[in-house]
Amino acid sequence: MSVLPVAPSPSARPRVAIAVTVVLVLLSGIVAVVSQRDRGRDGVPGPAATASPGAPSGSAAPSGAAVDPALLGFYRARPAAADGDRGGSVVAAAQGEPVTLDPFAVGGDTPATRDLAPLWLPGLYRIGPGGVRTPWLAAGPPTVTADGRRVVVELRPDARWSDGAAITSADVAATWRRATSRPGPWRATYADVAGIETPTPTRAVLVLRRPTVAWARLFVAPTGVLPAAALQRLGDKPYDLKVTGGPFTLAARARGLETVWRRTAHPWPGSDPRLDEVRVQVVPDFSTAVELLRARRLDAVLPYDSVNAAGRLSGVGGVTVEAEKEHRSVTALTMRTTGGPLKDVRVRRAVALALDRPAFAEGLLRDGGTGADGLRSSESAGAPFARWRPNLAEARRLLTAAGWQGNGDRPRKRGGDELTLVLASPSPSDLYDVVARGMQVQLRKVGIQVDLAGADADVAAELARTGGSDLALTRWDTDVVSDLPRLLGSAGAAPQGAGWPRWADRDADAALRDAAAAPTLAAADAALDRADARAADQVPVLPMFRVDAVTAAAAGVHVEAPVSGYGGPLADVDRWSR
Repeated sequence: MSVLPVAPSPSARPRVAIAVTVVLVLLSGIVAVVSQRDRGRDGVPGPAATASPGAPSGSAAPSGAAVDPALLGFYRARPAAADGDRGGSVVAAAQGEPVTLDPFAVGGDTPATRDLAPLWLPGLYRIGPGGVRTPWLAAGPPTVTADGRRVVVELRPDARWSDGAAITSADVAATWRRATSRPGPWRATYADVAGIETPTPTRAVLVLRRPTVAWARLFVAPTGVLPAAALQRLGDKPYDLKVTGGPFTLAARARGLETVWRRTAHPWPGSDPRLDEVRVQVVPDFSTAVELLRARRLDAVLPYDSVNAAGRLSGVGGVTVEAEKEHRSVTALTMRTTGGPLKDVRVRRAVALALDRPAFAEGLLRDGGTGADGLRSSESAGAPFARWRPNLAEARRLLTAAGWQGNGDRPRKRGGDELTLVLASPSPSDLYDVVARGMQVQLRKVGIQVDLAGADADVAAELARTGGSDLALTRWDTDVVSDLPRLLGSAGAAPQGAGWPRWADRDADAALRDAAAAPTLAAADAALDRADARAADQVPVLPMFRVDAVTAAAAGVHVEAPVSGYGGPLADVDRWSR
């Protein structure tokens, strides 16, 4: 078997009166605003074991399609850790609580679930700033056969589950079977793998259906590797976390209050934490979290979707504030395109023209984020959504052409129906609360009434998918290997049962299929650029802004800088100390 060599590469309970005042002040401010990659030991493929059913044989694989060397450049050695003492406990505040701790379960593809996963779920690699992968379960970067059909990963021989059993290639194979055999958010992504060969306990071979860059997303924290023995016992039930492979085990969970994580009994390099315990407490309101940090009742605050988060945390004396500037997550306004007024593209375009998106970024994020004119962090094609700048006259013209009559502050009408849209907004979040109310003010100017349906982030996305709402504000995490297919919810990309808005479009579907099959980053980028441009034309979603991931830690507590997107604020929690 020939291999493509890997070239080394250098290398976070409000007082009602105060909250209302803050919202009103900030809302008035909005209305007033006018407008990569890991160096390590190379695994060398050995004799292949029998492939899983349906896997292409080595002799049948095409010989001319080489895997993009730039993709292998994502992998770099993990930087040296800062010094820190061992022992002790840290209490950190988080904005939301996950519906499930199992990222592979339906409802598990949410920021809250992904943020906690690095505490317990080991990946082959971690995701760091800029999308860089560093080895975790893997001993180094992968190797890829010259035809691009097999990805060979060597596992650390010293990696252990919390019960002391070795983490092996059989666990990688069992995790793949779980991801592809049941409804869940990652089913479509893992379906790019036809089978997983396990020639030795420390060698896993991902057999791809076609040469593609999509393998870089697989088994990477926080959708890592689960133990085969436990999965066999659980069947189709959500994973129960009785056996974990990361630095911590789940000691207790009080729903709505906190999760308690304690050092694993069988640590191994990469999952050998400095702390004995991490307590993640649910504090939905950012102002409350700031005051608890000020009162030293918290040791750290994880990233929040909040107004000027970095500035407000910096005002707390004696804390260290870390901000991640990669902007690898986007807050998007998703639209229900399958029914209701927004089924008409003219109404969707009118919404886009009526909203002053730059005003939200300038008035709320301050130095804590940026506006967004594309759906991907790279925005390699430029700014396809820049065409949707405020133009109230054109918005009114489009609504009239769609049959909605009227003007001024009253809702437009068509027949006996009023033009009223229901907006699901993650709550409580002072950022989204103000954005939602600002949208009400701005859309009223063209005759669109907006009714608010406060919900947590998971419910907001589900309301948009099922038709319980017309609009939803949701934060989507992006990676170098783009999450655009799942954000758009294309019929060809989103599995049934997933909580994503669904938008079926022939041109976008073709571009997304091309991206999924692309053997090089350049080809994937070109295809995703086409999908992004088509989305900007049809407006099933509208990017609003990107927010920095910001954490703060009290004096004497060391936390690693946060990573927006799939890395999450706890990506390097094993290095936290006090």
